[in-house]
Amino acid sequence: MSGQDWPELLAELPLTAKPPASSEAVGEVEARLGRTLPPDLGSLYGHTDGVYDEASYTWLVWPTTVLLEELVAPSYQEVGESGLLAFGTNGAGEWFCIPHDRDRPVLVWDPTKLEAREVADDLPHLLRGWADRSATT
Repeated sequence: MSGQDWPELLAELPLTAKPPASSEAVGEVEARLGRTLPPDLGSLYGHTDGVYDEASYTWLVWPTTVLLEELVAPSYQEVGESGLLAFGTNGAGEWFCIPHDRDRPVLVWDPTKLEAREVADDLPHLLRGWADRSATT
């Protein structure tokens, strides 16, 4: 999704978008990862530092401060070793992920089974699907 489309999408969804992440915060995440963020996620952080669903008390997209904490958590090791980047949660103990090198598809990581399953074509479809309850996570 192009950067100019994020404000429109975020405005139409019944989700809470925080103010944009600073370039320093994004740089810190990328330094910790040792690579740039996939384009959609990097672009989204340029418009919001996290997407929250108040109805379910769920961070669909973690603020960069939370993402930095998760990247060093022992529980994150299996996700990272699978070539995935976790960026949020479905509120049921599973993490939303995308491949390190691209934006598609969005997966949900089950830490008990140590496996991921596809839940959306891309980040915009995940957010729309969550908001209209058509996403199955």
